[in-house]
Amino acid sequence: MRRFSKRESEEPTFVNLYGADLSPHPYFAMRFEVNGAKDFPLKEKHHLPLPFENSPRHNLYIGWSVDGLYIAVSYPKKRFEIDPQNPKRGDCIELFFDTRDQKSSHIITPFCHHFLFTPEPIHGLFGKEITRFRGDESHDLANPHDFKVSKNKDLIQIFIPSHALYHFDPQEFKRLGFNAVIHQADEEPLKLTSEAPNHWVSLSLI
Repeated sequence: MRRFSKRESEEPTFVNLYGADLSPHPYFAMRFEVNGAKDFPLKEKHHLPLPFENSPRHNLYIGWSVDGLYIAVSYPKKRFEIDPQNPKRGDCIELFFDTRDQKSSHIITPFCHHFLFTPEPIHGLFGKEITRFRGDESHDLANPHDFKVSKNKDLIQIFIPSHALYHFDPQEFKRLGFNAVIHQADEEPLKLTSEAPNHWVSLSLI
């Protein structure tokens, strides 16, 4: 396994999606429709128009069902570089969801989730929930064995079951807050927006 040199401490790059102001406030007004899905592979209708300007090869697909969320991220690399001690220094994907899409709070609430997934397993696991709560309100972290991660050509496919998403009920509440960060070894992370939930984009489940 490749050795990693110590990286200087820097903030992830904010990605200019639409040629607009890069400060966080424009992002929470962004809303995208997410179609239902029954399984992988996801279709073109599941593609979200969120091209990372710094790296247009990365595409994101999301589908939903009452059973959970289907996510696919294009990761066109022949060889992945994984750092078991610090996954964010290697190739990995961070996904953030707010099952109530609350735009009134800048801190993590019990409805928020922060997941980290790697294209190759670490100690037999492809992903885990790493949500950090403030205060007394929280939820139990998801069981990492419940995630399903697979590969389809250059796509990393991730299934997050509904029971791993606190109060996820698409029949009653058809909206999610969403954020994503793509990490690549020895490159700056590609970050959609800030980690404050009130800055996350909104996904309408149709």
